[in-house]
Amino acid sequence: MLCMKCGSGCEREDRYCGQCGASLARQFGRSEETDKAQSTPYLTRVDIKPFVIRGRQVKVDWLYWPSLAACLLAVLGFINAWGQGSGYFWFALLFVFGLVFKPANDLRRVRFGRVWRSTCLEANESGDVFITQLGGDCPICGGELGLRTVRGGPRHYTDNPVYTVVRCADQYDHYWRFDPLAIHPLRNDAPPRE
Repeated sequence: MLCMKCGSGCEREDRYCGQCGASLARQFGRSEETDKAQSTPYLTRVDIKPFVIRGRQVKVDWLYWPSLAACLLAVLGFINAWGQGSGYFWFALLFVFGLVFKPANDLRRVRFGRVWRSTCLEANESGDVFITQLGGDCPICGGELGLRTVRGGPRHYTDNPVYTVVRCADQYDHYWRFDPLAIHPLRNDAPPRE
């Protein structure tokens, strides 16, 4: 069997081309699909842009420390303004800086933070932040893969009832739990695509 993208030879059991990484799922008929339990999604970075403010590459610490300090100051202001009627301002300030702190904390811990849908913030080893778009092909039906947030019901309780899955856009029952550590890390020496 040949890959439809690059033309290199592939085994019938392969889900991805060994040469270019393209999904071979669209070359199967419905009766020849691979088993969902054995198939794993292959996400790649579709788009990589450096996160630049005023001509300078943003670092993880530039997001983390100011947002942490602002959250702590907002909490102190909220406690100080308790009963004076101005606590709503401090609560709104805490909410806004809390939205910045969550992805900054994720970037600091695992160098990956999800912003919206398949748009993510990623950091390389030197701390430079990039805006990336993740995508891929479903290994079962060949549909487009994306990231979605799932809330577990009573029978699906886990350590975290809200988690991220990789889900097919064509068949919603094709989904897998997302592990950000499974994506290859951004390298320091690779220039970003613009």
